[in-house]
Order: sequence, then C-alpha cells, then structure tokens
Amino acid sequence: MSSARAHVWRAHSKPMKKLLHFGSLLFAAALSVASAKADEMRAFWVDAWGAGFLNASEVTTLVNNCRTYNYNAVIVQMRRRGDAFYMPQAPNGEPRTTALAGGYDALQELINQCHSGSPRIEVHCWVPTHFIWGDTNNPPLRPDTFSTRPLST
Repeated sequence: MSSARAHVWRAHSKPMKKLLHFGSLLFAAALSVASAKADEMRAFWVDAWGAGFLNASEVTTLVNNCRTYNYNAVIVQMRRRGDAFYMPQAPNGEPRTTALAGGYDALQELINQCHSGSPRIEVHCWVPTHFIWGDTNNPPLRPDTFSTRPLST
C-alpha cells in the first residue's frame, strides 16, 4: 500500500510543484506591490485661493480627508502674490495675508495635525514664483513686497 501512495504522490508531484511555484511567485509579486505602494507619494494639492487651511477647522477636515482616502502627503500653497500664510520670522519681513486671523499660523497648524495622527502625513509647501501684482493700481496690502521693492524705471 505504501508503494501505491508513493506512486500517486510522484504522479502528482510535477503539477503540485508548479502550483507551489506559481503560489510563491504570486506571493512575491504581492509583497513587491505592497512595498511599492508604501514608497509612493499620494499627495493632495491645496491652493490658497479657497477653503482648505484658512482656519483650524478647515485643516482638521483636510487632514481627515487625507487619511480617509489614503493620501500620505499634502502640498499646500503658502504664498499667493507676496503674502504669507505662515508667521514670517526675522529677518524675513514678508507681509501676512489678510485671509487669516491675526495669530493663526496655517503652516504650523497643518504640520501639527498632519504629524500628530496616524498615519503621519508629509507636509510640502508650494510657493508660486510669478508676479505679485497684475494691476496698474497699488496692491491693497501695505507694506508689501510690491511697494517696498519697486521696479526700477
């Protein structure tokens, strides 16, 4: 009887080896895909022209949405046209935006909320490098980059 069992095992050993080989390849592919997803950047882009980080409540909503939809980074616009959405530190005298309350630092709030929860979310800043004013009249912010660094004529 034992020789019959050995014969049956040998008869099926080639297909069984193929199945095991295929299974191990599938497992290795799954591990590869999982590690690739862990290393990729899935970022959410937020501009400064609308809601998103203008107060702590908006930041909480933004961060919760990033975690819900598996984003691991947020790219936020911290300047529009010469105005800062953060607290400028000396020696930088950039004017603060008028879109934020006086003591509110949008960048610091984003960093605090993105780094305090799980999973941790990276914070990247986007700063446009184009003109700061596009009208013939002076901009409404005083003193501002446009007024303190006029173009030479």
